[in-house]
Amino acid sequence: MEDRLVTIRTTTFSKAQIIKNRFDQEGIECFLRNIHAIRPTVPGGVNIRIKEEDVAHALRIITSFEEEERRTLETDNEKDKKIEKILVPVDFTNASLKACSYALNLASKFNAKVKLIHIYPSPALDVIPVTESHTIQVNVDIMIREMETNVQKEMDKFVLKVKNEFSGLLEKGIELDYQTFSGEPVIDILDMADSFMPDIIVLGAKSCKEEKNKKLGKFISQIVEFAKTPVLIVPDDTQTKNIHEVKNIVYATDFDETDFNAIRKLMQIINPFKMKIYCIHISEDAENPWELVKIEALEKYFKSSYGESEVECSLIVGTNIIDRLNTFALNHDIGIIALTTHKRNILTRIFNPSTTKIMLHNCNIPLLVFHSLS
Repeated sequence: MEDRLVTIRTTTFSKAQIIKNRFDQEGIECFLRNIHAIRPTVPGGVNIRIKEEDVAHALRIITSFEEEERRTLETDNEKDKKIEKILVPVDFTNASLKACSYALNLASKFNAKVKLIHIYPSPALDVIPVTESHTIQVNVDIMIREMETNVQKEMDKFVLKVKNEFSGLLEKGIELDYQTFSGEPVIDILDMADSFMPDIIVLGAKSCKEEKNKKLGKFISQIVEFAKTPVLIVPDDTQTKNIHEVKNIVYATDFDETDFNAIRKLMQIINPFKMKIYCIHISEDAENPWELVKIEALEKYFKSSYGESEVECSLIVGTNIIDRLNTFALNHDIGIIALTTHKRNILTRIFNPSTTKIMLHNCNIPLLVFHSLS
């Protein structure tokens, strides 16, 4: 019976030739398709085809090749980059206070600057009829000034509470700044992130059990989706008081192409803390050769780049991602769940309006979200 051929990778002609040479050296018969239609440096054209029986061996060769490529691009500066700025949007609640605890404890390890911001909605001036008298406009101006004054008083009161509760950390020289202004919360938080350029955003999340917090999922999902930096979401009922108490962290991978970039950022954040790292992929098929090779490649990367860290990588069988994540977290005393955003991936299901509520109802564990570069 004729051997079945499968396409194992589609890439540029030049990379396809390198991979074919590697396969030839390992005794894997390889065929390139579409080589005449593609220019040497144009991506997405040449199909690399092999026998189905050689898939597992071939995948390991490809991941090894990709690891070599990645190392040529990765600089020591990227690995050694420190956390310098932390942005914390606050609303003066206990959830915000818990977020400040995480942010300040993180900042204490890097001598980072922490900026608190509170954005309050502007009065709807456009609802005032044009025909109304000038007196209405004057009254609105007074109302705006009173709102600004009251919000600033609330912020000053909250900052004083933060300074009193975390005086020991602030005495170490952490620079704490704060600001209030009116606007649209999501838009202006993202604008502030663009101008302040934080290394991480820390958000407090109130319990979804309260009806008044039903819009929480939408607000968080918008910040997570459009922010350009990692976002740490801290539930107000999480059992850990600060990041120092976190002993175990899980990185849930969907085998995104930029996993390694997210892992570098993850290690930058947790490097000063003694945490065990679990790297898991939730799969419907524990014998899938592609997924087995990918998880092996991640474990190899962790060990070669961060050999001093305690790391365990594995495939977890299941179809309900949220349920499997929650179960794994509870069984392994996980203090933070980390993942990478990508269209149609884990995060899409976690942060839609219904499943965000489920996640925060059943799992009071902080979420650390990275962003795919693709």
